[in-house]
Amino acid sequence: MAVCVILSAALLLRVINLDADPSALISRDFITDEGWWVHNARNAFFHGQWLIDEYNQGFYSAYLYTVVLYFTIKMFGVTLTTVRIVSAVGGWLTVVLLFLLVRREISTRAALFASLLLGFSNLHIIYNRVGFVESTMVFFMALALWLWSMREKHYLFASLSGVAFALTLITKITALYLLPGLVLVMLAVAIRGSARRIHAVLFLTGGGLAAAVYAIFLVLPNLGNWLQLNLSVNAGAEWPTGFSGRIQSILKLLGSAFYTQAPILTGLSLLSLCLLVVSAARDGAMKALRNAGELEINSAMLLIGYLLCLSLTAYQPERRFLPALFLMIILSAAVLEKGWELLQEVASPHYRMSAVGWFAVLFFLPALGILELKWRALGPSLSLAFWLLKLAIVAGLIEMSRLISHGRVGHRLRRRLVFASRTIFIMLFCVLSSGLIYKSLLLWGLDVEAWRREAPSNRTLLLAGSAACLVLVVVVVTSIIRTRRIAPQLLLGSFLLVESIQISTWLFQPTYTLREANESLANVLTRNDTIVTYYETVLLSSAARVICRSARRGFNVNVFEQSDPDYILILRRDNWRDYALEEMPPEEWPPPARFIPVRIAGFELCPSRLRGPRFIAEVYGLSAR
Repeated sequence: MAVCVILSAALLLRVINLDADPSALISRDFITDEGWWVHNARNAFFHGQWLIDEYNQGFYSAYLYTVVLYFTIKMFGVTLTTVRIVSAVGGWLTVVLLFLLVRREISTRAALFASLLLGFSNLHIIYNRVGFVESTMVFFMALALWLWSMREKHYLFASLSGVAFALTLITKITALYLLPGLVLVMLAVAIRGSARRIHAVLFLTGGGLAAAVYAIFLVLPNLGNWLQLNLSVNAGAEWPTGFSGRIQSILKLLGSAFYTQAPILTGLSLLSLCLLVVSAARDGAMKALRNAGELEINSAMLLIGYLLCLSLTAYQPERRFLPALFLMIILSAAVLEKGWELLQEVASPHYRMSAVGWFAVLFFLPALGILELKWRALGPSLSLAFWLLKLAIVAGLIEMSRLISHGRVGHRLRRRLVFASRTIFIMLFCVLSSGLIYKSLLLWGLDVEAWRREAPSNRTLLLAGSAACLVLVVVVVTSIIRTRRIAPQLLLGSFLLVESIQISTWLFQPTYTLREANESLANVLTRNDTIVTYYETVLLSSAARVICRSARRGFNVNVFEQSDPDYILILRRDNWRDYALEEMPPEEWPPPARFIPVRIAGFELCPSRLRGPRFIAEVYGLSAR
């Protein structure tokens, strides 16, 4: 009964008011990317051909998603709802598969935890509610894991698991970042001996056949155009060059805002990985791998490999962390089910493990904080002095770990270090959760500074409220620290509180400015019109021929000369920043001198209570001089 309620509520949150403006908590990329990923399906629906210009990233890089989206549009028409329903249904089915997977591999109780964490994760929901490809890609990854878990029932499941994994690549090519994790999983499976050789062969055969069909019938016939697209969108720029560039991309991943959007899940995932490191440091890596649960170890290996690959890219948008979010929830559910007794043993006088384990328990978070600190007094962030001091402090923590592992630190000091580490760990994620609540209150229109200035009594109330919040945080932290087992009820309650406050910001105050702009432009533009823009999302419902132009990236640069367009659409406000015409990016302004632009319409999009519209789009008619 409980799982039916969870799954029903999870579905409702993903489909209710699906054509409303996206949450202000999501990255601004939807204003471009929803239109870009539907571009080829929309072309096929309105104009009878997939490719009509130079920008065809959806067709080449997300072929399966594009085909599914096309048939959805063909059945129901082009609206924001039909563009988003594929992602919404894929996201919900991922929650269903997660429940089935965790119930099979761990327990029904852990499966309820997992479905609750993913089903009500605001970050997962808001990305399911927009037309991004990642939600569908994660669905196929979940399907592959579930099918693999049933391989002992029939050989066919191992082969189908390989097919499903290949479909993640066909859904979106960035699923290639999962391959290092897959290699780690295969190594772990070999060490554990948890799968027969025939299962591995069938998995690789199924995946290889699916990938071969994709390569033969799509990649090879279009290889030249695909390579040209990658060159035009500067795909190679995703990989940083030089030592400093690689270091910056790694630090960028470690300091990503993604973790602050899911602090409780991040904390539980780190705890799960820490338990694995502690087990390896005490018993040896081989024994730790054999003793760990199969689903947990596979999820950990996939997560480590995926983040490692992502850390080597310069471009790390928030939506690329959705596969990591799914894997983190599996690890979090396992920790909530099994508890952290292993860390309780660390404080005992006779506990012995290697320096790696002590560093993971005591100094990992402080070391991350030190590496992320920005100290202006030390000069530029890439200067030698800047990094030498940081590395010296981290080296000191490593040396302390070595001394503890060799028994050269007294038991009393070690106990205090364990207690301090655990307290800092819990406090950090309490503070991050409080930050999410504060951000949500701002979206509800709570202008703290203005309210504080209105009257002295407001300042008193603000101080009292802050003190009450601090007391609540202290009570929660104390309760968690004193509990020898993890209290799932307390953590799940805290999670639901934080997520529900975020969800309320878009669920109970929906706006429909994007839909209204789509409908207005669909009434103005005809099938014979051509409009140049970088923001096709605003034009989804229109039958006009939409050309995405980017002078910076080098695609459709000559559209004004080749197509003689009738209109141009630009953003005069982008993510709450206003631009004068002379400040506009080269993708948008100005049109060639032979055109006279005349403003014919403007739209205020995605309003917020305190900051006004997030975007302001303007449409200009183009007439020859």
